Amino acid sequence: LGGVLWSGVRFFLLFLFSFVVLIIFAVQTASTEKEALNLAAAADESIQFAAVLDGVAHNFAVERGLTAGFLASVGKKGAEKVLSQRKKADQAAKVFAEYVSEHGETPYDEVITQRIDLLTKTLAQRASVRLAVDGLASNSGAFAYYSNINTLSLEIIDRLVAGVENVELSRPMSAYVALLWMKERAGQERGALNGVFTNGEVSAKQ
Repeated sequence: LGGVLWSGVRFFLLFLFSFVVLIIFAVQTASTEKEALNLAAAADESIQFAAVLDGVAHNFAVERGLTAGFLASVGKKGAEKVLSQRKKADQAAKVFAEYVSEHGETPYDEVITQRIDLLTKTLAQRASVRLAVDGLASNSGAFAYYSNINTLSLEIIDRLVAGVENVELSRPMSAYVALLWMKERAGQERGALNGVFTNGEVSAKQ
């Protein structure tokens, strides 16, 4: 009877040990999967925000180029195109403001938070810059203003991508950011040349 009892105890202990190991494995697997899901969710949010910021950078870059041509022609060419593009840029700014408002509790790092605040304040100044452009003010500072908007937008995207811990996503996203910076530099060149070609003259400074 003692032998049977001892065999039963050993079987129970073996079963208990196996059960404990199974529970530990299940907990570890669940924890790993939860971490992976959290990383994926964070990456997805970064991608969404990057798309919003890209919209801001793109539309204000287009407005920058059209504005350069408008000013170079002393208001004689491109007025309708400028006004049409301003509406698109305003819509992009609106989408940005709504996104920031809806995701106000997202724990961004200090640098991103500062850049978001600065971009928000900079976008709020566009009415006065456009007013100076419409008045054909030589010191409107429009080109630098639009370029600053784009730089801030891309700096935020840069920082967002740097925070993505998923290697499979971070690499193509880094390439995406590099392309956006190339696009911005090309946009600055395009905007400057638009002013030159519209005016039909090239000064020594240009």
